[in-house]
Amino acid sequence: MSGIDYATSDGLALVAAVRARRAAAREVCDIALARIAARDPDVNAFTRVLTEQARAAAAAVDATIAAGGDPGPLAGLPFAVKNLFDVAGLTTLAGSNKMPCGFCSVSNFQSLRALPMCSVKQLPVSMILSA
Repeated sequence: MSGIDYATSDGLALVAAVRARRAAAREVCDIALARIAARDPDVNAFTRVLTEQARAAAAAVDATIAAGGDPGPLAGLPFAVKNLFDVAGLTTLAGSNKMPCGFCSVSNFQSLRALPMCSVKQLPVSMILSA
């Protein structure tokens, strides 16, 4: 990444780099997706990875910044969601693979321009995204 090291940066540093144009949201997104692809086969933490949705959200953040607009306070921040919560385009499993339900929403994160990356099993995300 130009201007920031993903592996050693926290979320605030990633957002600051995207907002200051030291890194593109798409670049952060692609690095996060590559790390998930490389490590999830061993960790098996994700029920579904939202590759195209994350890339589209990242492109929208980059376009907003390029146009001089405010991309939002969490612009470019990859995040994962436990499958207990509703995410557009995903079946809410609520801990069961038998009966989807919907009672919570992560739309606030998305409205803040954070990048939805995947739906998570019980394992901590830090196990797969940390260096």
